[in-house]
Amino acid sequence: MHIGQAFTAAVTAAAQERPLLLVIDDAQWLDALSLALLPALARDTAPHRVLLLLGVARGGPDGERCDVLQGRLGRDLEGAVIRLDRLDQTALAELVAWAVPGFSADERDRLGRRVERDTAGIPLLAVALVEAVAAGYRLAPDAPAWPTPARTLIDSLPRTLPPAVVGAVCLRFGGLPLAAQHVLGAAAALGGRADVTQLARATGLEPGPVAKALDVLEWERWLSADMQGYVFAAPIERDIVLQEMLTPGQARRYREQSVA
Repeated sequence: MHIGQAFTAAVTAAAQERPLLLVIDDAQWLDALSLALLPALARDTAPHRVLLLLGVARGGPDGERCDVLQGRLGRDLEGAVIRLDRLDQTALAELVAWAVPGFSADERDRLGRRVERDTAGIPLLAVALVEAVAAGYRLAPDAPAWPTPARTLIDSLPRTLPPAVVGAVCLRFGGLPLAAQHVLGAAAALGGRADVTQLARATGLEPGPVAKALDVLEWERWLSADMQGYVFAAPIERDIVLQEMLTPGQARRYREQSVA
């Protein structure tokens, strides 16, 4: 039996016993054969209690492959597209209230504002940060709520972020084009806002390739731009890049070259 037919048969058999949910995260990284199986799988399991959920990062490499599948939704395939945007203040407040019900209203408000500032509302980072605070609070019930009233903007976390989140940020970094990695590394090393000229000096790249890399980084939500330059959208990601993806020597060279 062909692998596609075998897989569909196995899914159908399982769905006859109970409802079945199949989840493929980071589907943009699927190999060509696996991706080609999905339309037939969705079509052939439609009469059964099967739900197929794909997580796809927008702007990823070869993302147009998933566009073909998306284009069939509502025509010969039943389904829908749900776009996950950044969490706004209301959503973050609800997340904080759910995660740390023991916090007072003032403590939840401080935590919500800090989470918004550090994560830019990126769901993965926001949830991870709130979970880290909640875990630290449970492990040390006599500890004060984080962040403290007097040091809202500078307190460090009571616990480090979950390894899975650090790994996810590192994976995102590794998926960037090489020039974009250099530019993002330089931006992390320089801190604050940096413009094209500074980043070109720091990386040794020409302004043209730097500008193209910045377009990618802005599209991928690594950096945000304003009239003064580019800055990390989520400070947590800058910390992870600086600590996990750069050696101290690399960071030092980026800083020295930026002022040369």
